[in-house]
Amino acid sequence: MSAVRTDPSGNTIRELIESCRATHEGFRSAAQTVASSSLKQLFGLYAQQRSRFAEELSDWAIDSRTTHGGGNLGESAMRFADEAELVRDCLAREKGVLAVYRKALTERTLPTKARFLVSAQLALLERVHNRIEAIEDTREAI
Repeated sequence: MSAVRTDPSGNTIRELIESCRATHEGFRSAAQTVASSSLKQLFGLYAQQRSRFAEELSDWAIDSRTTHGGGNLGESAMRFADEAELVRDCLAREKGVLAVYRKALTERTLPTKARFLVSAQLALLERVHNRIEAIEDTREAI
């Protein structure tokens, strides 16, 4: 059965869920927009990952449907002139998500098990960020 939390960690969890949902939409949209089949697949995988992260975090939320607005990260993906610009945008969004996760861990309001989950997700997010950064570096070198 899911743990329902009423402590200060609720806002933190909702913020994490919203960031995952927003980046899910951003990556989903990027996967639909990008021409490269390898990037299409990669962005699709990252979208699925974010959806799974939000689902995992929802066990710790009072109301996982509550959002903070945060904007729709998927909307802007359609406006890019080329793949390099889209990759740069994904990288910038990843920096934002990393900041939300790091802030959550520094606040120390999360229960121990939730903190462990957030820490594990952060490690995976850092790998994604590094991968996108490498893609951007490769594109700039061309």
